[in-house]
Amino acid sequence: MRPYQRRPIRALGLLRHERWWLRSFTILAAPLANPLHSFRPAIDRLLPMLPSPASTPKRIGAGFLVLHHGREADFAVLGWWDNENEMPLRFMVRDHGARTRWRRPRPAESVCVWDLEVIWAERNAYVETALASGQRNPAARYAFSASPFLPRGSWRELKLEDRSRGAAP
Repeated sequence: MRPYQRRPIRALGLLRHERWWLRSFTILAAPLANPLHSFRPAIDRLLPMLPSPASTPKRIGAGFLVLHHGREADFAVLGWWDNENEMPLRFMVRDHGARTRWRRPRPAESVCVWDLEVIWAERNAYVETALASGQRNPAARYAFSASPFLPRGSWRELKLEDRSRGAAP
């Protein structure tokens, strides 16, 4: 086993999908010029996994997306808040190497210690906003709440290029 080394984690912005708010993050084991472009095929496969409708009496329509460029593989992790206090997770994996494609995880693959750092921060944001008593508009309160990975400024909307207009995947 290799010793743990911190990886930079950065907030990318708020991704809107249908009526969902998704706080989006990158984790980079090595520099990656355009994470959104590189991870777009995985994002396109994950977003349809979100339940519909986004908001129900037990679901606020908010969650997060982690784009993790790892040492040997890339992981795209989608999590959302459901059943008041539960977090379903879905993710895709792409092994590093020539011509590899995004795939579903193998039975022994899951989120890792770096992903858990984001998940823990998102858990705390959810508890402090959506689960705080008497809060109105919990999805927006959660979506725009502070994050340790957004040191300055505020959340901005994250736009994915529209493939129907000829954008590259």
